[in-house]
Amino acid sequence: MTLLFKLLLLEDVSTGELLLVLLGVFLLFGPSKIPEIAKGLAKGINDLKKATQDIRDEVSENIDPIKKEIQNSVDTLKNSLNSDEIDPQKQNLKPEDKKKDFSG
Repeated sequence: MTLLFKLLLLEDVSTGELLLVLLGVFLLFGPSKIPEIAKGLAKGINDLKKATQDIRDEVSENIDPIKKEIQNSVDTLKNSLNSDEIDPQKQNLKPEDKKKDFSG
């Protein structure tokens, strides 16, 4: 209930004030319209939840192949760095030169 108050900026509403607002809604719309209003509000909230879940699913669906591709690239790079193959360009380097970073 506190989350609803924060969303509606009603943090300082007391129980009496809330009952007064509910009484005003009851008098304004009448007992026959309140269930219709509640159903419409609930339907709107459910539609919003469904839309956000659809967006999450779509984003996740599109990100998963990219994650897999990046992970495969990282694994390939790790395997090539850990392999026992000697790079022909590095064979002529002195041991102290192999430790230096020539990347710039």
